[in-house]
Amino acid sequence: MNRKSTDDAAQPQGMIYTMETRVRWADIDRLGHANNIAYWRWCEDARNRQAVEIGLGQPAPDRPSQIMVASQAEYLSPVSLDDLLTVKRQVVRIGRTSQDAEYTILRGVEVVFRASCTIVLFDVQSGAPVPYPDDVRERLFCKDA
Repeated sequence: MNRKSTDDAAQPQGMIYTMETRVRWADIDRLGHANNIAYWRWCEDARNRQAVEIGLGQPAPDRPSQIMVASQAEYLSPVSLDDLLTVKRQVVRIGRTSQDAEYTILRGVEVVFRASCTIVLFDVQSGAPVPYPDDVRERLFCKDA
């Protein structure tokens, strides 16, 4: 699930951002397990929390926001109400205006979900991609963050 651009193939991978969450009642579908969209919501929560921590700020219409333009996922095991999950996010490539990230969601030590996606930093007002600031790019790859 590792998408790499040929010009960035040798680029080091970034830090692993980790957060915990619990499966809520609202995440559960009629089959009694978390709906597929809940997994992407947890990934989005990790992406947005990391964005705040590295200096991009909360998503807002008056500043550039990260938008997902491509994705791939593997649902490996269902999760149920009140399961404690660990969401891990790692940037595996960063370009001028985009990044490729990989996600792993675990219940204990069991991997229940894996995904990869391409994210673009997008200026909502101009309708165009914008470059990641250099300090943000550095923080995405900081091993000690």
